[in-house]
Amino acid sequence: MTPKALVEWLVRRPAWQTHAAGSALLVLIGVLAYVLQLGPLVNQDRRRAGLEADVTAGTARSRRLAADVKRTHDQAATAERFVKDAKLALRPRAVLNERLAAINELAAACGLQADGIEPGAEVPGLKYTTVAVRLTARGSAAQATRFLAALRERMPDNPAVGVEMTVSPSAGAAEPVGPCVFDLLWFTSGNATASAN
Repeated sequence: MTPKALVEWLVRRPAWQTHAAGSALLVLIGVLAYVLQLGPLVNQDRRRAGLEADVTAGTARSRRLAADVKRTHDQAATAERFVKDAKLALRPRAVLNERLAAINELAAACGLQADGIEPGAEVPGLKYTTVAVRLTARGSAAQATRFLAALRERMPDNPAVGVEMTVSPSAGAAEPVGPCVFDLLWFTSGNATASAN
């Protein structure tokens, strides 16, 4: 059908059919424009937004990791300064049982009732090795404070890095007593042949 024949055919049709055909043609043009032009642009924009979100999340994760690395480095430097400034003669890891007994005795001397003491993770370093120690005991807040002060004075190579205590007031008790957990860190020479102090 030639264009002239198509126009004549449309002129002979009722007006509503011509308008319906024109409307259908416009809808078809709109759908083709969306499928061929607008759809890919929308999809590309969504993909770009997703990639931007991934980059933002990756950047935030990198910043957090960098902050963690810096904090760990600072903690290691602080620990090394502590050992250096205290001019401690670190004892070997081989005397661990003696150290645990000494901590237990110090807790008892401060009035704490020791329920248990156990070594934890050992972390080797360049100049020293640290051994985590957990002491569980019962006592008052004053006894716990005395223990921490005595520990710092008598065993500076064994600082407390965490304390957890739960004390509830009880009727008739002069000082409330409760369970407490002391997380300690023992700095050792990391060398079983070092001389003991």
